Amino acid sequence: MYNILNWNTALTEDNRYLDKIAEYIRVYLNTENAIAILQQIPYKDPCNNWEYHYVYNRLKKVFPENEYTWKMNNFFNNGYIFMQTVLITKIKMIKECGSSIYPNTEATNREIAVYVDDKFSILGIHARNGKDNLAYIQQIKGGADIIVGDFNAGDYAEYPYCKEYRKILDSHVCICNIPTKEIYSSSGILLRKSCIDHIYIKRNMVDKCENMIVHNKVKFSDHYPITFCLYI
Repeated sequence: MYNILNWNTALTEDNRYLDKIAEYIRVYLNTENAIAILQQIPYKDPCNNWEYHYVYNRLKKVFPENEYTWKMNNFFNNGYIFMQTVLITKIKMIKECGSSIYPNTEATNREIAVYVDDKFSILGIHARNGKDNLAYIQQIKGGADIIVGDFNAGDYAEYPYCKEYRKILDSHVCICNIPTKEIYSSSGILLRKSCIDHIYIKRNMVDKCENMIVHNKVKFSDHYPITFCLYI
């Protein structure tokens, strides 16, 4: 069994809860065969001569490489990256996927794709927003067995391209299409919850997934953590 966590940490926007977020992830990674796919992890600080961001340095101390496997595409743009999607696990047998599995066949800081124990592949994404969103999600390929992340999109009325969204990934089934993000007014009033973080599983593997949970009591980010189990 594998335990998989997907979470947009919002750490490039607000790091008040950095230590609590790190501890939540650390505890989760102590479970059996646990994998964390995390969006909005800072890498380098453009306001500090592109030195390593202090949030990144802090996470490296909490998850040292002699105990944890880190995977990220921090070579993109010659390393001049502020925000990235990161995979962290204690599993040692992790192989990076080729570029063909990535949206637009390009591995960028917004994605990470790996093979786990030679048993399954997983692609973590953080889609582009606004006017660039539709073009991005239409480039998502069905090569990975599992695709998780912040799609900035979904099959709900407030998303302007919901009809187009329904046409993506015919080869997969979405097992998470419920609210995962809180949207507040400038005065701090909760306006609505939005369905933009998703888990897609290849159809022939859906029966191997159980216990999908959106942890809506965890308020360290404006996105909720999502977890599920994969029996493979």
